[in-house]
Amino acid sequence: MEAVTEPLGPDDRVVISLDEIDCANCDQLEAQLRCVADGADRRLVVDLCAVRFLDSSGMRVLIMIDRDLRSRGGALVLANLTRAVHRALDAGGVLDHFEVESGA
Repeated sequence: MEAVTEPLGPDDRVVISLDEIDCANCDQLEAQLRCVADGADRRLVVDLCAVRFLDSSGMRVLIMIDRDLRSRGGALVLANLTRAVHRALDAGGVLDHFEVESGA
């Protein structure tokens, strides 16, 4: 998996280049997001524009990273959700858990 990190002033943006986030790669996703988020007390914007599939293991990773950031005054922000990711998060009952940014 390749994730590109771009500074955005007080926020960081991580662009996820995976087309699927599932049990096969969620550990790798978690490791990369934790690397960026460790010690952060800011918003971490995760751009999901390339993601076409997200299962519950991927949702769990996003929720855990968000929880960790919120405990330090930050937040995980999801950006550029594809229709499939939006549907998965909504069906999983976790869409409202996240701050969502569009057109970023």
